[in-house]
Amino acid sequence: MKNKFFNKRNKLFIISCLVLAVFLSSTVIFANIRNFDKLNHTKQPGGEIEKLEDEQEAIEKSIEETKKNYKKQVKLYSKQEQELAVLQDKISRQIDAIEETEVKIQNKIVEVEVKKEEVKNAQEEVDNHIVQLRKRLRTMYKFGKTGYLQIILRSESIVNALTRLDRIRFLTEYDKKMLEDLKLMKESLEIKQESLEKEQAELEVLREEQVQKKEALERSYQQAMIKKKNIASNMEKLKRQKKQLMAENRQIEETIRQMRIKRDYIGGKMGWPLDLRNRRITSFFGKRRAPVKGASTNHGAIDIAAPTGDNIYAALGGEVIASAYLYGYGNMVMIDHGGGIATLYAHATKRLVKKGQTVSKGEVIAKVGSTGFSTGPHLHFEVRVNGSRVDPLDYVVAP
Repeated sequence: MKNKFFNKRNKLFIISCLVLAVFLSSTVIFANIRNFDKLNHTKQPGGEIEKLEDEQEAIEKSIEETKKNYKKQVKLYSKQEQELAVLQDKISRQIDAIEETEVKIQNKIVEVEVKKEEVKNAQEEVDNHIVQLRKRLRTMYKFGKTGYLQIILRSESIVNALTRLDRIRFLTEYDKKMLEDLKLMKESLEIKQESLEKEQAELEVLREEQVQKKEALERSYQQAMIKKKNIASNMEKLKRQKKQLMAENRQIEETIRQMRIKRDYIGGKMGWPLDLRNRRITSFFGKRRAPVKGASTNHGAIDIAAPTGDNIYAALGGEVIASAYLYGYGNMVMIDHGGGIATLYAHATKRLVKKGQTVSKGEVIAKVGSTGFSTGPHLHFEVRVNGSRVDPLDYVVAP
């Protein structure tokens, strides 16, 4: 009876152990499932953000490339305008040269016509003189020796007779010489006319060459104009492309911002971003006098004095979303802590983390310095909530 009781108790104990084991296993399994879901929920947005950041980086590279291409097009456009100006000047000069040649041609035509008229008149004089000479020769031939004898007999004296004979001989010689002179003059005029006609022909050839050159320049000008229009069209395309890329970039940036806001805040109180011995705040959050020219008078951070080279720590764990040199901030690091909360560390002498890197609370991320707008070595520490700067002392307690 006693053995049966003990056997019964053993069976109940074993069953209870089995039930407890199943319960614990189920609890562990469900806990693991919840942890897995939580892990996925935590990692998934981060992965999407990384993808978007990669896409944003690619877009930013495209924007920079577009800017470079636009600058190249601007230079090409300027060069093309200069080329068009040079071509226009050459065309104007060529038109002036053609007009000048036209004037010369017209003058030569007038000169040729004048010479033609002179040749014609000279020919008429030669012809008339020949007619007169022939008449006298026929008369002299007709009278022959009898004619000469009558001249002598009719003369009042021998002197008068000789004088008359001399006159006849003089007229005969004069006629011959006049005829020769007229012929020479005609030949000279004809040579001059031929020379002028040759010059006219050469000027017409020159004009034709000038016209062809002008037409070639005009074709070059038209081609240059087409090229200029194409460059202007490319510039407009690049402008539109840049505008579109920047709009896409802003959209991605806003998406990333919204996703970071939705991402769970890592939680916990922020730690002091410097060694505890560096606790003197030289400039608090809010209105202030600008310490250097160009610095803001509305201070969106706290400035903590520290020696150059001292460690700068992450106030809280998170993802590095910026690690770069900016004009006012100098070397800066920005960490996203989830829930739209981020911290910024500026004026560092050296940055020790890269964008996209995950850091833990208290991890060294940079070294104290005085880069950017700064009067001396210190840490410019910001806390931002959904992009707006808030007083860091609401999140971190000074030691």
